[in-house]
Formats: sequence, C-alpha cells, structure tokens
Amino acid sequence: MALILTPVFAVLFRSLTRRPELGRSATPITESYLDAIREPRPSRLIRYSFGSLWILDAMLQAQPHMARGFVAHVLQPVGTSGPSWLAEILSLAGAGWNSHPTTSDTFSIIIQLGIGGLLIFASTRREIRFAAHASALWALVIWVVGEGVGGLLNRGASWTTGSPGAAALYIVGSLLVASGTDLDAELTDGRPIKVAELSLGIFWLVESILQALPFEGYWNNGLLLAMSSAYSNMPGPFKRPEYALIDLVKQHQSLANLVLIIVMAVIGAGFLHRRTSIIATFLSLVLASLTWWSTMGFGVFGGYGTDPNVALPYMFLVGILLYARYSYRSRTDLAVIGVSSREKGRLAAIPVWIAFSLIGTTTVYSAATFVLTR
Repeated sequence: MALILTPVFAVLFRSLTRRPELGRSATPITESYLDAIREPRPSRLIRYSFGSLWILDAMLQAQPHMARGFVAHVLQPVGTSGPSWLAEILSLAGAGWNSHPTTSDTFSIIIQLGIGGLLIFASTRREIRFAAHASALWALVIWVVGEGVGGLLNRGASWTTGSPGAAALYIVGSLLVASGTDLDAELTDGRPIKVAELSLGIFWLVESILQALPFEGYWNNGLLLAMSSAYSNMPGPFKRPEYALIDLVKQHQSLANLVLIIVMAVIGAGFLHRRTSIIATFLSLVLASLTWWSTMGFGVFGGYGTDPNVALPYMFLVGILLYARYSYRSRTDLAVIGVSSREKGRLAAIPVWIAFSLIGTTTVYSAATFVLTR
C-alpha cells in the first residue's frame, strides 16, 4: 500500500511547494495582482488529487471488456435491491448504453480524461471553477446512474460496502475546489476546517448507525460476505492476510461488527470536539485504509471496477484536511495557479503509477491497445 501511495503524495506535495517567481514578471507586484495568481495550497492539492483520480477512472473505463459488459456487471447489480424509480432510471441508462456500447464507453472515457486534465492543468481562476463544476456535474451523474445513489437505498448500505459512493466524495472535492479559488477563509479563521470536522463527525456517526441496524445484515453474515467478495477479486500478495482475517471474523461475527461500530462511533465523536479531532483524523485514515483492503478490494479488481471505491478519495480529502489544519494560520501558504512543464510530467505520471500498481501492467496494456486500435 505504501508503495502505491507514497509517490502519489510525494509528487503532489512537491508541486505544492513551488513559490511565485515574481522577479521574472513584468506585471507590477500589487495586492490585486497577487490575489489574481495565488491559490490556497489545500485547494490546489485537492484539485491535483481528484484530477488524478478522474484520469485513473478513465483508464479503468478503457478496459477492453468494459464497453459491452458495463451494463450487466455494473449498472444492473446496482439496482437489484433499490426502489422501483431508481431501477427504472438504471434500466433506461442501460438501454441507452447497450444501443451504442463502444460509443458510450468512448464518450465516458473522453469526459473523464478531459475533467482530469482540466483540474490538473488549469492556469486561471475561471478555468479552475469551470473544471470543478464540470467535475461535480459528471460525478453527480455517476453517483445516481453508475452507483445507484451510492448504494444508500439498497439493503446492506454501509461504509464497508462503499456507501455513500466514491462519486459523492468527488462531488465534495469538486465543490471545495470551486470555493477554494475564491475564499481564503481557511487561511484566516479556519472556519471551513471547523465545518469539515463537524461534517465528518456527523458522517461517521451515521455510518456507525447504518452498521448497527439489524436489517442491514451485518450482525450475521453481512460483514463476512463483503470480505469474501473482496477476497475473490484480490491479487495474490493480498490474499493470505485477507483469508486469515476472514477466518477470524467467521468465528466472531457479532463481536467483529460490534468493534467496527464502536470504532466508527468513536471517530465520529472525536471529530465533534476540537481537542480530539486530530486523533479522530488518524483513526479514520487507519480505518479507511483497512476497509479499502479488507471489504472494498481496492475497488479496481475483478475486471469491472470503474473507480478505486470510496476509501481512497476519503483518504485524500482527510489527509488534505490534516495538512490544512496546520497551515491555515499563515497567509504565506499560497501557491501560484498553473504548473510548469516539469510538474506537468510529474502529475501526468500519477494515475499511470496507480493504475500499474493496482491493476497490473497486462490489464493497462490491453486497455491501451483496445482504445488505440478501435
């Protein structure tokens, strides 16, 4: 896991450390000029992170079998236990996709590549806002159609199965980028950070309630089924510890679920208090990384994964929140909008690195060959 995420964060933080080269500019150095070019570093880091995730999603969508298998393996399972109106929406979407599968898949790939590129390489405030709004809009479409409202309306909705859906966090990240280009509040009074911690506290308390509801099925076989599903799609190196964990949970299913509920509740309560929010932040990152492996299967395995599931964007957002918490007091914590040619190469390598690390060179090569030969 460290092998996958370390170079990602290294490149992103390296890009954040670039400072204005004001000596080379012929523009008068005034406060209005600085306001026009600067961008809060937390906002910039969110922008780069989600731009990279969109490009990774486009690579996953470009897998050779995705065009004709997307409806049967992604859309249809989403609507199996949801309400009738959602099933009707998914049915219409599936019929439209199957009428022109290759065109639909190509269209989806192009949109996601475009959004990712715009988020990463935007050079003005207007471009950033446009990219962020486009990202939020497309993520909303995916959240409703591709994820069935994040699975929240299905039986078994829980963090362990990927609810509220990765696209929901894409929407949150996009809206933060759109507002971060205009507001420097996080650099003065920290109000957005307080709101974020309150939101995270409520989120984890709700997740603990969902995990505890008897009809969701986690007191019996729900947690074990989620882990077994992740295990079946897991690559070799991750299977042995996963199998040992499954064997342990099989013997103590109710106790394992109780421990998970307590951890979620503790994290939620911790975020609601300023003094304990830092502990809650680290606990939530640990829980997110463990569940990303043990119950979500990293989201990309099995051949029909279209995103890395909810845990990875969550870790990005909360990691950036942790960074912002210790940087907002300094108004010098600013970055210049835009990236150099060298940084463009580094940033473009991020989704490629993740893709090769998670789904293997053979799958990525096959996907690239399929797209180039159509």
